[in-house]
Amino acid sequence: MKTRIQTIYLLMTVNYVTEHPNLFPYLFIPDSMKKMLFWCLLVVLFLPKLSAAQLVYENKIFKDNIRTVQFKSLDEQAHYPVLQLGTEQKLFLNFDDLDGELKNYQYTIVHCDYNWQKSNLMQNEYIQGSFYDYITQNETSFNTYIAYTHYQMEFPGENLVPKLSGNYALIVYENNDPENLVLVQRFFIFEGKTSIQVEIKRPTYAEYYKTHQEVDVWVTTGLLDPVNPNEDYKIMYMQNGRWDNVKTGIKPRFFSDNRLDYNYEDINLFKGGNEYRYFDARNIRFGGMQIMKKFQDTFGVYNAVLYADKDRSDLPYVSYADFNGFTLIDAKGVDNKDVEGDYVWVNFWILTNGEVEGDVYLFGSFTNWQLNNRFKLTYVEEHKRYEAKVLLKQGYYNYCYAVDKGKKFDVNRLEGSFYQTENDYQVFFYMYSRQLNCDLLVGYKKANSITDTASGGY
Repeated sequence: MKTRIQTIYLLMTVNYVTEHPNLFPYLFIPDSMKKMLFWCLLVVLFLPKLSAAQLVYENKIFKDNIRTVQFKSLDEQAHYPVLQLGTEQKLFLNFDDLDGELKNYQYTIVHCDYNWQKSNLMQNEYIQGSFYDYITQNETSFNTYIAYTHYQMEFPGENLVPKLSGNYALIVYENNDPENLVLVQRFFIFEGKTSIQVEIKRPTYAEYYKTHQEVDVWVTTGLLDPVNPNEDYKIMYMQNGRWDNVKTGIKPRFFSDNRLDYNYEDINLFKGGNEYRYFDARNIRFGGMQIMKKFQDTFGVYNAVLYADKDRSDLPYVSYADFNGFTLIDAKGVDNKDVEGDYVWVNFWILTNGEVEGDVYLFGSFTNWQLNNRFKLTYVEEHKRYEAKVLLKQGYYNYCYAVDKGKKFDVNRLEGSFYQTENDYQVFFYMYSRQLNCDLLVGYKKANSITDTASGGY
């Protein structure tokens, strides 16, 4: 109603000005420009609302002083940010502010649709309690060469509790100003209203047999009763918590007796990739795995030089345990890793046969599963290698090298891809609620390519 009134008022104003030029001697608007003026004013009035409606919420850190962001569950081995609605499960947000001073941080949550745009819901429809809350747990670093303030919170808290399942964005901002953004992190809240079976196997087609993994899914929908199952049901596949290769928009092959069959041979394929590279900087004073040498610079800050990595694209597969790209923040010989863990300059370098086509980046959970200029490597022609020096908090890190080819980046160009690689897969199953006019997450299943290839879901 408000929008309609604004439109009518705008049209009346333009008409009145153009039809009474004697009242506005210094403002002349030819008839030919009336429509143009009207539409220009409409764009100015409504473009901000249109942009907000089309905004896609993505994981993002807006300030360079914010480091080591982790938002995860402690209930799962892989720490994915997933909660079951109506349980006591918690997510934990941790981050450091390298400015060192205490700051006033708040947070809120936004319910999103299947495509991570804001749902057509009022806040009171999906939030119980206050619409925002404060991050009150903070502590200054102790006995570190680089000073920082550590912030942490658990979610849901006592004051802000989500009421609906679905995709969510956690938004942290500063000084009670929602436009002064600090970070955004995606997370999921699901309901156990379905039974999901996942089977991970070698692909059917010969061309993918050595390099890919096939993820077949069957969903039993139980008592769910959508108006249009083909449109109201949606599914998403994810590998190791990564966002660059998620699969969406897949429709079931068959639907009978409340059972949906997603057993395909092509559109449900993932490159197996390789086991992640790693290094251990938990006890930097004494070195660690994959650390060739360590030293302190003139400021006392520790530097760790890793052993040279190699291009693995033509090397055979080697099996070893990894964290599937995740980072364990930890420090040995201290009482509190959160505030006594120090920051270290880590020197990465990878030997190549020459400069590759595209820019090379470090990639993993510590890069927010994104390509970021802080983690970009520089090619050194003299040594035929790429190098980078990155400030990281003490811990055990998984990483790989990604090549940016413009529209899409490739994490297999320097790593290779093998069907044997151990990977986690997550399946998210949604139903559009016509009553609430939003997408609800009614099923979730985590499976593993080695240990959990054919088991029931929630």
